[in-house]
Amino acid sequence: MSPVNYIVATRPWSFTVPVMGVLLTSALVHAQHGMPLLNRGCLEVMTLCICLQAAGNLLNSVFDYTYGVDNPATIGDRCLVDKKITVRGALLFALVLATAGSWLVIPKLLAPDRQFLYVFLASIALAVSYTAPPFKLKYRAMGDAVIFICFGPLTMTGAAIVMTGAPQYWVLPYALPVTLLTEAILHANNTRDIKEDARCGIKTVAMLLGYQRSRTLYYAMVAGAYLSALTLSMQYVGCCLVLLSVPLALSTLRSFSPPTMANMDEKTAQLHLLFSLLLNVGVYYSPAV
Repeated sequence: MSPVNYIVATRPWSFTVPVMGVLLTSALVHAQHGMPLLNRGCLEVMTLCICLQAAGNLLNSVFDYTYGVDNPATIGDRCLVDKKITVRGALLFALVLATAGSWLVIPKLLAPDRQFLYVFLASIALAVSYTAPPFKLKYRAMGDAVIFICFGPLTMTGAAIVMTGAPQYWVLPYALPVTLLTEAILHANNTRDIKEDARCGIKTVAMLLGYQRSRTLYYAMVAGAYLSALTLSMQYVGCCLVLLSVPLALSTLRSFSPPTMANMDEKTAQLHLLFSLLLNVGVYYSPAV
């Protein structure tokens, strides 16, 4: 089996989600402390997050496939259902990725204050519990909460600790805009899969709400991302740059309908990327008010 298929199975298009959170933390730290944007700590955490994201995606695919959530009729990553990779190979690759990423931050994990260790262990526990037994949080309508915590507070707190040596809790409000769009990626995916998820006996927020209310919630997440960014512009006026992504947002919102739901998660990820880049640029280049 081609190694390329294992790389595809990690869903590289999703790596921008943790990377943008780390870069935003770095931009905020730069604004307050004058550190370079791509400092060593930023690059270390970014690499760690990519490795853990890739490993988590592989685990998610393995358990979805094992529980029958992913099958030939399911739209999405097909590497396992099409036998392009094996379950054993996916698990091994996930272990290698997680180990390689963790190796970079061993000094921080062994630090006497254990601050980063606690963040790291919480992230690992949530990533594994997302689909793995006994908790299987994704299948019990808890996936949204896990994603919000992991890609918001945990990512930015961990990144701040590595970069500055201590948590910088003042950065957490800035996680809200990008985290809302991260939630929108998951919600779009779950709304698309309502029927398949119901067939498999699992629960998601989208399933509990139904299609119409799920669409309303998706719209609210996207709108909330822009409103929160504009609110934060009272501190960093450059946050207003996110308005340049409004045309893409409107196009993405129009795609949220059954005939065009197949790639809604990827379309939302594209919006997340552009929005986050603009937010990062705005914070980095504008002085604090």
